[in-house]
Amino acid sequence: MNLLTFTFIAFLGVLIGHLKSIYPNGRIATYFEIIDEPWLPIRIKQYLQDTMFFRWKMTFEKQYVDKRITEILLTLFQNNIELNRIIAIGTGGGDMEPFLLQTFRNEYQYDRNITLTLTDLVPNPIEWNRVQQYFKDLPIDYVNYSVDATNMPHTLHTTITGSTADTTAVSTSANFESEVKEENNCVIDSGVCGSDDKVESKSVANSVRFCTAMIHHFEPSLVSAILADAVRKRQPIVFVDGKAEFDQFFIGPFRSIFLSLSSSLFHLGDSLQQLKELKMLEKEAEKDGSGNNNNMFREEEEKLLQTVISRELPRLALTWIGVLPVIQAHDYLASLVRFYGEKDMKAIVESLGPLKDEFNWHYHYDLPVFSLFIGVPKHMSL
Repeated sequence: MNLLTFTFIAFLGVLIGHLKSIYPNGRIATYFEIIDEPWLPIRIKQYLQDTMFFRWKMTFEKQYVDKRITEILLTLFQNNIELNRIIAIGTGGGDMEPFLLQTFRNEYQYDRNITLTLTDLVPNPIEWNRVQQYFKDLPIDYVNYSVDATNMPHTLHTTITGSTADTTAVSTSANFESEVKEENNCVIDSGVCGSDDKVESKSVANSVRFCTAMIHHFEPSLVSAILADAVRKRQPIVFVDGKAEFDQFFIGPFRSIFLSLSSSLFHLGDSLQQLKELKMLEKEAEKDGSGNNNNMFREEEEKLLQTVISRELPRLALTWIGVLPVIQAHDYLASLVRFYGEKDMKAIVESLGPLKDEFNWHYHYDLPVFSLFIGVPKHMSL
């Protein structure tokens, strides 16, 4: 990272801030984010997605999330006890949901067992397995095949522990999505996946759908289709996204650089910590005379070491030469001019036609930093 990089990012902030000043009342849908571009290698996309996990970690630890967001979402579960599962759509490398559930438990003593299921159109099982390991006390599973949020299956086959994919499943091919489907022997339309004994069917009948920091990537027609599917299947839906506040055009890019650098160290340190814990378990097994499991420990150690070499060290290199920080700073600025406002969301709800009358719609756009949009069936209370 050098002065030229910082100067370039500062220039981007001024330029895109100027764009927003020209269009203060609407989103600039034609502007692009690099992470959405088809030419960007899938590995770099996943590195960028993985940083979101660290961003949410810092956001909750530093209490940047307004308490009203947490309390509104907590009320949703308190008032509707039939809801026992969060289905996170477009999860990428991990979103706010596990941190939200942890906050429910630690700060509000709300310890009802709510399961979190991670899904995406292009799955990221390696990072999702890391999320499981990080939140060992939370019931988290994930879907190791493509899930289309505009046509959510009535049942999901979820991976409870571990992953059926290893590090070699991360491809730099543009056809990664189809490769994932073939690898896992999945029939997407029927929701049937493979014959792995770690996979079981879970009903989504008593679920609430969450989509965090994602909808600004979607065209209004796609957001409308996601809402329409939730209405047809009688599932509450929550969108959490950012807001275009002018100070973020100047603060945000440099915060993105810091988070990018910190995230690369976090992911490397997390893998090394897991490796250290495995070695300690192996030593304890030897002392207890149960050394027969040594081969199992060594296999796991080799997998983790391979992850460090093939995934974490390249991530660190791409970060420190400036590739990932510059992309993230640019995309953060781009997202500021693409966020949906309350007026935009009301227009999308209107586009649902008669379906809009089946739900109550709640708009919370007066909160700092984040916006919150919730749709619930009329028989539910919020």
